[in-house]
Amino acid sequence: MPVMDVAGGWYTSGTFWASAGVVVAVLAAVAVVWVTLTAGFPRRLYFGLRAAAPLLAAPAGIRGDLELRHRGTALADPRVVTVELVSRGRKDIPSEAYDDRQPLVLDVGARIVEVLQVTSGPGILPVPRITPDGAALKIGPSLIGRRQEITINILTDGGQPSLACRSPLIDVQVRQRTEGSPQQWPWWAVAVAAWTVAVAVAVAAWTGPVAA
Repeated sequence: MPVMDVAGGWYTSGTFWASAGVVVAVLAAVAVVWVTLTAGFPRRLYFGLRAAAPLLAAPAGIRGDLELRHRGTALADPRVVTVELVSRGRKDIPSEAYDDRQPLVLDVGARIVEVLQVTSGPGILPVPRITPDGAALKIGPSLIGRRQEITINILTDGGQPSLACRSPLIDVQVRQRTEGSPQQWPWWAVAVAAWTVAVAVAVAAWTGPVAA
């Protein structure tokens, strides 16, 4: 009758050590990703254009007969534009991060008539200084919290808005956030997924010969 050597099985098995090597390699890759995401850019800031609603939505044939005024001044093509700033880094963006005390500039591509409303969250984080200048919003120099979300509603006039950014921020990754773009997974989700794959590979390699 065949006898299975249980006592000397696991540590003398070539399959075990091969699967263990796979686990170590995957964990090493996870460590590299973690260090890159957390140490490389501890501060990240996203900006985006969420909405641009025209106030004169009548058909083109009768639009010329309508007039909209703001504080007595006629507007040719007024729109309510919503701009977002979202901080997703591990650290706050302090006022000292603005190079030479220059503001972050968001150009909306149309003349800003007025800043209508600014909201901020979560909690009681202060709203940074926001100054309209022509077609641009100048942000700061002011503190932006590490999980802060800032929504700016403005009234523009003079064409279809767009959005561009000029950033003076030091050691801050600044990116545009477009509607419908895929969200990046957080580092911990990548680590969990990699760990799950590594364990599955190891278990499959270890149990495969026994099942046969």
